[in-house]
Amino acid sequence: MPKKSDGKAARRFWNKREEEFLLNTMKDLVIENAMWKLDCGMFKGGFFRECEKKIILQFPGTDLRASPHIDSKIKTWRKQYNLLQDMIQSSGFGWDDSEKMVLVDSDDVWENYVRRVSDAKGMRNKPFPYYDDWLTLFGKDRANGNLAEGPAETVAAMVGEESTTEQGYYSPVMDFSLGGDTEFPLGRGTEFSVPHNTPQSAPQSAAPSSSNMVGKKRARADDEISKGLSNMAEAFGTFFQDANTTMSAIAHRVGYAHDLSNTRGLVNDALTELPLDVRDRLKAASMIVDKPQRVDLFFSLKKEEDKVEWVNLLLSGLV
Repeated sequence: MPKKSDGKAARRFWNKREEEFLLNTMKDLVIENAMWKLDCGMFKGGFFRECEKKIILQFPGTDLRASPHIDSKIKTWRKQYNLLQDMIQSSGFGWDDSEKMVLVDSDDVWENYVRRVSDAKGMRNKPFPYYDDWLTLFGKDRANGNLAEGPAETVAAMVGEESTTEQGYYSPVMDFSLGGDTEFPLGRGTEFSVPHNTPQSAPQSAAPSSSNMVGKKRARADDEISKGLSNMAEAFGTFFQDANTTMSAIAHRVGYAHDLSNTRGLVNDALTELPLDVRDRLKAASMIVDKPQRVDLFFSLKKEEDKVEWVNLLLSGLV
């Protein structure tokens, strides 16, 4: 490695091909074996050495090595990634996913941030084309082909959380209590319109203070939540009551079917006690077990002569 005049090693500059190959190598290794990547976004020992082997094969004669080059490059990338994550989650910042750069509301916002985080200097209006790769490699979720939440999704979630609640905020309890006047929202931060039958405050001659408005909104929200909980409890009670009734009916039917099956098995035995020839007995047995009502009626007849008369009527087609 070349030396500077002071005896220290000169800094090694990576070209674009080398950087992209390192990124792709890192992703391939992690996909092949997710255990390389720890949950904290760091890598297990030996990972840089594996990257070095593949780089040497790709670029014969290269002087790039696990230490200090690969180690230093990854540390720089991780530092930039962490700074971007911090900015995106800070008030006054956004993300341009097409340009891969942070957006800042004003110069004051940027100056205040840089004053607090000096390492961020030079990152404004600068694209970071490798950010999606960093997200895969340095994000807390293990890289397995699915990206962790990206900056665009992070910003969208923050906007949803910080959105105004002039019309109201979404609550599943509140939605339930409103009787279905609103469509069930699909995401966080979804607003709903107050139903027409919701009592409204009478107009005041003087504009209420913001603190009073907030207090009234919170009180109204608390009332709606209480109503919602009450309605939910009543609905669940009805549901379980109906469920118990249904299960009882099912159990009764299952029990009856079981008893009927057993009773059908006794029909032929009972017929053998009657003065019938084999042909009439088997025909009568088939006709009786064909319908549950016949089984019930046959065994309801206590006297033998009654059973004989009824069977003869059945065989004659008169019943």
